[in-house]
Amino acid sequence: MTKKVEESAQTILMQRLKDALPSNLSLVDELADLLKLSNDSAYRRMRGETALSIEEIAAICKHFNLSFDAFLNSNDNGLVTFSYHQLNSHVNSYKEYLQNISNDLDKFLKFDDKQIIYAAEDIPVFHHFFHPELTAFKIFYWNKSILNSKGFEDIKFDRNLVSPELIDIAKGILDRY
Repeated sequence: MTKKVEESAQTILMQRLKDALPSNLSLVDELADLLKLSNDSAYRRMRGETALSIEEIAAICKHFNLSFDAFLNSNDNGLVTFSYHQLNSHVNSYKEYLQNISNDLDKFLKFDDKQIIYAAEDIPVFHHFFHPELTAFKIFYWNKSILNSKGFEDIKFDRNLVSPELIDIAKGILDRY
C-alpha cells in the first residue's frame, strides 16, 4: 500500500513538466530514462504516490533547466525566478542570449508591481538598444570579441553584417524594458 503525497510542489512540478514537454515525447519515458527507473516507478512519482528524492529533484531541474524554488513557493504570486544568462562561449548564439532576456522580461511583465535592480560593470544591456546603429555595433562587438563567433575574426564593423532579426529582437527587448 502506498501513501499518496499531498498536493505539493511535486505535483506542480510534474504538471509543469507535462505542459512543457513536446507532444512527441512521453514524460514517463523521459523520467524513467533520466532517473534510471522502471516506467512503473516513474508513474508512481508522476502520480505523487512516491516522493521524489532530493537527488531526483536536482536531476530533473538540471535536465529541464528549471528552478525548484518556483515550485516551493507556488502560492506566492509575487515570485519570479530568473536564470543568469552570461554572455560567453557557453551560449550557443547571441540570438539565444537575446531570446533568454526576452523570455525573462515576458515573465516579469505579468506582474502589476515590478522593479528591476541591475548590477553590472557596464550600463544596462537595454541601453545599447536605443539606436539601431548602436545595437548593430554592440551585437557585432559581442560576437567578435566576447563570443569569438565564426565569421567575425578578421573583419571590421559593417552594420550589414548584423542580422536584422537580432536587431528586431533587441528592439522588442527595449520596448518591454
